Amino acid sequence: MSDVINLETLYRQEQRRWMRDEAPRRTFRDHLTGSVPYWIVVVALVLYGLSAPHTAGVFDKLTPGWGFIAPIGVEFGLLYAAFRRRLAKAEKEALPWTLWALEILLFLTAMLVNGAGAFTSVVSAVNLGDFSFSSIIEAFGNLPATSQAALVMAVLSAFIISIGALVAGDGLATLALERRTTTDHREQAWQDVEFTVLYRALYGRYLQQGVPERDARPKSPARPAHPPAMRPKKRH
Repeated sequence: MSDVINLETLYRQEQRRWMRDEAPRRTFRDHLTGSVPYWIVVVALVLYGLSAPHTAGVFDKLTPGWGFIAPIGVEFGLLYAAFRRRLAKAEKEALPWTLWALEILLFLTAMLVNGAGAFTSVVSAVNLGDFSFSSIIEAFGNLPATSQAALVMAVLSAFIISIGALVAGDGLATLALERRTTTDHREQAWQDVEFTVLYRALYGRYLQQGVPERDARPKSPARPAHPPAMRPKKRH
């Protein structure tokens, strides 16, 4: 039982047994808390769904017949730029100035096309399509409350969708980085008890082999370091 191969085999056996029989079970609260970081994916999809028609409609006027592909470039470009910025910050790398410029231009473009698209949709819905911009501003106080609220939301949507895309990109980058660096709670719990479990397993094996109890109890410090073979190498 004292050679390296047997120690590692015992370690793996006890780890599998402990994970199966004694490891703490995840509660509903644990599952709910663990799912929160993934909500940003839902946010990104919703924002894309709200923004895509406006972006496609405005760009279709610039490139007739091809406006439908514009949301892919604008919205996903914003997500990518935000993701790369967060990743570069985490890894302490310099971000190319071209990526900064791209993010700024895409942000301004997203604001303009979403603002213009939302404003056009609202103006058409409240029968103000024949009015000029200045006329709408002058008549704003006399419009029905629902029309006023819709016009205000059209302006706010330009900011909500554009800033939301940046936040979603940051959130996706954070999610990816956390998945690379965090440890599963069961694995962490095992690391807290692995020495005790292995100590008891060794003691039991010695007794099974007929070693006297006083000799079977290994002499070790309170918090010993693991021999290299006792802890399997982590897979990357």
